[in-house]
Amino acid sequence: MMNTRIRSLEPLTPDTPAPAPMHEPSDVNVRIVLIFACLLFIGSVSIMISVKLLLNYFEINRAREEVSLPSWAAHTPLPPPPRLEVFSGQDLQKLRAREAPLIHRYRWADKANGTVDIPIDRAEELLAQQHGLPSRPEESRKDH
Repeated sequence: MMNTRIRSLEPLTPDTPAPAPMHEPSDVNVRIVLIFACLLFIGSVSIMISVKLLLNYFEINRAREEVSLPSWAAHTPLPPPPRLEVFSGQDLQKLRAREAPLIHRYRWADKANGTVDIPIDRAEELLAQQHGLPSRPEESRKDH
């Protein structure tokens, strides 16, 4: 059987030998850490300077070059619809402006058959009177 010593939970007394140290005995090499930090700083500054110089170079060259469109590009027809909206919402405002007079007045939809268009507000009132307001069943309201 091996001769191993198990630490006891009893308190240490002055004649009990001190336990072995439980940490790393060697220190960090401060010189290497400082050299690394200096190189990292110098590298970061040099990268920032080189990016700034590169951006200045691009800006100077862009201003120097006058880009002119070829003659055929000025007369290029528009692509077929549907096209992308340049100003979002502007088409919707135009549509609402065109439809507003139609949905806010009475008019004959089909006079021969007696079909009439009524204002949308009045249609909502009639729908609410005839069918009631839409609502969820009681069971599904309790779940939320």
